[in-house]
Amino acid sequence: MVKGSGGPGAAVMIRIGTGTNELSSASTIVDDSGDFHLEVSFDDQAVGTQLWIEASLDNANGAPETIIEVLQGSLGNRYESAHQAPLFHGSSYSNMQIYEVRSGFYLDDIAFLEMLDEYMFVYFGEQHGTHAIHELQLFVLELLTARHDDVALAMEHFQSHNQTVLDDYLEGRITAEQLRTQGEAWTDFEIHWQPLVDHMKDEARPVIATNVPRNALQDIYANGLTSPLAFFNTWDSTSPHDPYLPPRPLPPWTETFQAYFETGFDYSNHGQSWGLTYEEALEFFTDLAYIRDQTMGYWIASHAELTGDRILFVGGDWHVRTGIATPDMTVHWLPEAASASLITTTTRAGFEALRNAEFDGRHYADFILVYD
Repeated sequence: MVKGSGGPGAAVMIRIGTGTNELSSASTIVDDSGDFHLEVSFDDQAVGTQLWIEASLDNANGAPETIIEVLQGSLGNRYESAHQAPLFHGSSYSNMQIYEVRSGFYLDDIAFLEMLDEYMFVYFGEQHGTHAIHELQLFVLELLTARHDDVALAMEHFQSHNQTVLDDYLEGRITAEQLRTQGEAWTDFEIHWQPLVDHMKDEARPVIATNVPRNALQDIYANGLTSPLAFFNTWDSTSPHDPYLPPRPLPPWTETFQAYFETGFDYSNHGQSWGLTYEEALEFFTDLAYIRDQTMGYWIASHAELTGDRILFVGGDWHVRTGIATPDMTVHWLPEAASASLITTTTRAGFEALRNAEFDGRHYADFILVYD
């Protein structure tokens, strides 16, 4: 529909087309009250088709210029180039654009949401403590909660045994300061992640604590340099950690998981000073990463299976990119979680390399939020 206002008696002509083809046209006259409404219909076009709209005005007899408003239909818009695409701005980022990796198109926020509609699980990777990224996470969270009333937020930033603390805060039983102290919040939590939790509190929606309890990790380290996964798998239902961890034994990790982990492995800070060889250190820390991803995946899957909620997970980029880590572990516990989409971010300088990056035949993400 096209609607507008202007001088009574003004003629309005609207043409809509794609490329060199006109799809439809319609005309009307502004009524005596200065308003007009005009329906312009045309055959359905494939998603991603670029449309043009042309307005012709005839303000005869000195009528004021007619003002036209085009009401967009259910589909958002895609753009072939960054030059055409809309820009979004926040307090700590500017000129953000939404890029879909597989098609190579840029999207407006409506098209972005319509694509996310297909997925019950959305994973948003971050570089911890980069405020522009956390503000972008809030941007996506606000879009999702405005569109759907069944969104839950899953966070790497809370350990699973602190779920009751999170729930107490969401229900208003404790203060934000108590959440940070009792919930063992990360450094600068109030700056970077508190806005996400507060938004969910305002929406009366759940937040899921997914990470491995710190005291469980401390017990693993205290066990020495033997396999963390083998030790983890000895914990049975009598273990104090049992209620906060996925069922054991966990299966072995795959060569693909370790190869992906190795792309970001820093031997100099992880095992070298302990006297471990590179191979020994890689095995040890692959175990730890795998335990963490299996635990986060388990709690995401458990909440989804219990409630049917859509879930937005926020956590470190390594856990999200390619889907090999936390997303694949979620699928291990809940096969339906294969319906998932991955979001990452980059400054414009890193965009070209990131959009072409792959590992084991997988793109790093489905969507890239590019910003200045």
